Amino acid sequence: MKRNLNQKINIWVKRAVGIYLTAALMIAVPTYADVIPPAPGPAAVAQNPGTAVQNPGAAAQNPGGAALQDPTSTAEESYLGGAELTLLAPATQSQNLSCVIQTKAGSLIVVDGGLREDAPHLIETIKAKGGRVSAWLITHPHSDHIGALTEILNTQPIPVEIDNIYYSFLEREFYQRGEHMGRMDNLDNLLAAFNNVAPEKLHPSIDKGQQIQVDEVTINVMNKPFRSLHNTFNNSSVAYRLDLNGKRILFLGDMGWDAGQNLLKKNKPEDLKADIVQMAHHGQDGVEMDVYRVIKPEICLWPTPDWLWDNVKNGVVDAGPWKTVTVRKWMEEFKMNNVIEMKHPLIQHKISKLRDKNTGTAEFRALVEEIAMLMGYEALKDLPLEDVEVETPIEKCMTPQIAGKNFAIVPILRAGLGMVSGLQALVPTAKIGHIGLYRDEETHEPHEYYCKLPSPISERLIVVTDPMLATGGSAVAAVDFIKQHGGKKIKFMAIIAAPKGVERLMEAHPDIQLYVGHIDRELNKDAYICPGLGDAGDRIFGTK
Repeated sequence: MKRNLNQKINIWVKRAVGIYLTAALMIAVPTYADVIPPAPGPAAVAQNPGTAVQNPGAAAQNPGGAALQDPTSTAEESYLGGAELTLLAPATQSQNLSCVIQTKAGSLIVVDGGLREDAPHLIETIKAKGGRVSAWLITHPHSDHIGALTEILNTQPIPVEIDNIYYSFLEREFYQRGEHMGRMDNLDNLLAAFNNVAPEKLHPSIDKGQQIQVDEVTINVMNKPFRSLHNTFNNSSVAYRLDLNGKRILFLGDMGWDAGQNLLKKNKPEDLKADIVQMAHHGQDGVEMDVYRVIKPEICLWPTPDWLWDNVKNGVVDAGPWKTVTVRKWMEEFKMNNVIEMKHPLIQHKISKLRDKNTGTAEFRALVEEIAMLMGYEALKDLPLEDVEVETPIEKCMTPQIAGKNFAIVPILRAGLGMVSGLQALVPTAKIGHIGLYRDEETHEPHEYYCKLPSPISERLIVVTDPMLATGGSAVAAVDFIKQHGGKKIKFMAIIAAPKGVERLMEAHPDIQLYVGHIDRELNKDAYICPGLGDAGDRIFGTK
């Protein structure tokens, strides 16, 4: 069935710091679908079929249904190890999520499927790949995700074979509290269509931690449906992580801020890491940047039509209720690694005063505290919250506050102590740990002499402080010690860093977040940062 070709599904492929995608991406290009292109430059968009796949280095033409890959590579060398991922464009001007994954052995996995208008094209795609779906995964019951499946199940006989359907929905009454009736009809229609399926093929109430095996693909259920009266359906999305042939693909459905924070809270950072991520809520107003920082994808699947991708109204970018362009800037500016260089003018101004050799001890110490406070405002934006009852002069209400025993500051002795007061001013209830390290004068490697951490460290957001990140040896050792004691969610704050230190820390601990006031030019032969600010410990405490 022919359709309007002005729809586009966008695939954003990035080049991680120091890492180039050299392996070909195995892709399938059935008519009217956009899929992962061969490994391009830092950012590429796969245009709709019938046109060239836009690639800054070398454009590859759509062969009209054949697998498209680098001619120097074999299927076994492909990005997905011989598996194929197809992201289908919507039949209408709306958005949808419709993804078909074919394993190396030939089995099919479908994620959501799109609107009812997308059903003919989805059926065509499934039949072209063998006609049998081993696992159909549903993220949440919105029409642009379940409409096609509903239409397929209501067609008799059902035009494709479906072995298993996996989902987990909240009770209807909860959905009804936060959604209008039109959306409830979509849910009801799907539930009614399930009556056309043998009961043993339906797998409701899938739960976090559950695993589903399809050939070489392990499907991991990452969460239970989250209960929120804000965007109730979207925030109830179930996330799936597919592990296949050494790669991970993470589907976030339409998760918003609430569900994204819950996902971070309920999973270890290393469990959320993925090579490919489906951008939450079509990349327009889903999870926040901190979720993507943890995921650290190389490839972003952006199931977004042209008008929403550009999101320009009357010449104003992101003028509507969405923020597609803003999210695109996140992915580009932060390069999807966990290094955040603070560009705020106040931080940069105060760092310049720190550098000045004429700045005295008292002023230097005060500046370090102030910079730590300013950096902490950004670093602590994902502190967990809990609702508490408060009585205002008007009435009682539920309002959020920082959740109980959830924050620890761990300075690396001794210079790291200078940053503690700034962070404590933001969160006075924070517990303080200490890690004592000294640097070998010849090897410049760290040696531990003290480690004391607040309990239970495994349940806390931990911020490690050290004004200087030079070789990275002390930072790596400190994070090692914290992890050995059970610490999981770790951030590192440094005022000045050298490129070598940043590289070493992130190579050893890619799951942590690093907040840096400024990344300086280099280390000198004595392993001091240049231009730097001298010995931070001596300048804080007035010693030589």
